[in-house]
Amino acid sequence: MLGLATLEHQQQLKHLTTVNLADLVGTQIVHLTNKAIQRQVQILFTESTPIQVHAEAFLLGQAIYNVLENALDFSPDNATISISIRQLENNAVIQIKTKARAFQTMQ
Repeated sequence: MLGLATLEHQQQLKHLTTVNLADLVGTQIVHLTNKAIQRQVQILFTESTPIQVHAEAFLLGQAIYNVLENALDFSPDNATISISIRQLENNAVIQIKTKARAFQTMQ
């Protein structure tokens, strides 16, 4: 929360660098692996051609982590979370989809 409050009061980003988006997404997936294993959630990451973005790596990584953690928290056990990245004109697009496995109830 403190980090978010600090960010909200910043007038501009201070530590912009060139960031490989696939590497950054991959790192955040690694951080969430144990939580996904506990819930038996599979995380699939489809990398496209390398996409470089000009960003503050720590803050972008934190934002990606938060969105992925939300996807994990709100997915049912045994679900699959699919993540893809692509470039669309001058923008980088990160797409996250959740798919629950179908199951049959016994009657």
